Amino acid sequence: INSISAQENVLVFLRKSSVDEQFLLVVCNFANVARTAYQVGVPLEGKYKELFNSDAKKYGGSNMQNLRLIASEEKAWDDKEQSITFKMPALSAQVFSYQPFTLEEKIERERLKEEARLKAIEEERIRHLDELEKKLKVEANEAKKNAREAENIAKEAKKRAVQEAKKAA
Repeated sequence: INSISAQENVLVFLRKSSVDEQFLLVVCNFANVARTAYQVGVPLEGKYKELFNSDAKKYGGSNMQNLRLIASEEKAWDDKEQSITFKMPALSAQVFSYQPFTLEEKIERERLKEEARLKAIEEERIRHLDELEKKLKVEANEAKKNAREAENIAKEAKKRAVQEAKKAA
């Protein structure tokens, strides 16, 4: 998955079986730095469960574990379309198993995705309307200014016309 994080001293790989959906995700952190939100690309959409963590209390570690299932996100990472974000303790090895989403979970994820898409469209419409409102206010102020100038010019012209008429009479 990721063998190019030399600066982070992290190695991520898959332990595959003969069945595509049966694999283990192995994460090794060789740095003395814990990371609370480490992101890794994963091959399949689904849930990832931490099966083993060398930092568990029973192994003498600090017990920085991922106790809940981690759902993948549609966020490209490590040349994968899906990724997960999890806690990664310092100087540790972690092993995650894969579970596909249930049909209900897929439906709910699609509903949430559509909801987010519609919300983004609505926010874009609001932003566009706000910009339009600002532009119209500027144009209205400019029109008022032009109307005042035209009124002043008309008053000036009327004053001159009256003065010219008085001179002519």
